[in-house]
Amino acid sequence: MRYIINGALGRMGCEMIRVAGEENVCAKVDKNAHSDGYFPKIEDYTGGADVIVDFSSHSSVYQLCDYACENKIPLVIASTSHTCEEMQKIYRSCAVIPIFLSYNFSGGVFAINEFIKSLPNALEIKKVTIYEKHHKDKKDAPSGTAVMFKDALVSMGYTGEVDMISVRDGDGYGKHTVTVETDDEIITVKHEAGSRTLFAKGAVRAAEFIVSQKSGLYGMKDLINKRF
Repeated sequence: MRYIINGALGRMGCEMIRVAGEENVCAKVDKNAHSDGYFPKIEDYTGGADVIVDFSSHSSVYQLCDYACENKIPLVIASTSHTCEEMQKIYRSCAVIPIFLSYNFSGGVFAINEFIKSLPNALEIKKVTIYEKHHKDKKDAPSGTAVMFKDALVSMGYTGEVDMISVRDGDGYGKHTVTVETDDEIITVKHEAGSRTLFAKGAVRAAEFIVSQKSGLYGMKDLINKRF
């Protein structure tokens, strides 16, 4: 499979290239490109590709979607913190091409998210705390995964406050802890990534999945359940 990797000079972009296999990457795109073999803009690449994987910034979604739609290339979006306008662009584009959107490509995180959805119906929740820690250079806070956990609770009817704690320090790969308290019990769920390889492998699986799908918006639930 031929990959275009957007955000190729970033930490996750580099890991994605390694996991997918250098020989399978037909274009490395990064706005900070300064050497041969890299393209500063995706439209600078005029060759073919089977899939685009984006590990850059949410602000690149307009450029990516336009290119993907024009060239009819499936798109995997791994960036986070999209604005309402950017999400609207994604929704419009998935009418033309298949798009896989996820803020976290870990199967373990998906399982935790599904568990969290069950809590508002099972418990009388009094307090929720979501703690997340990432490397010092991560720009968005709270993380996309933390926001996803909060949205999971809200989607199932939880209306109370959620205390979000974000730490940016060191060179870790991502830690998330969700603590749910009632009057009588405390439930704590924790996920810790051992390496960036976890997320790159998940993105490869997402890419392999999305290339055989018809136009539409897909996510981890579709991948896990193998919706065809």
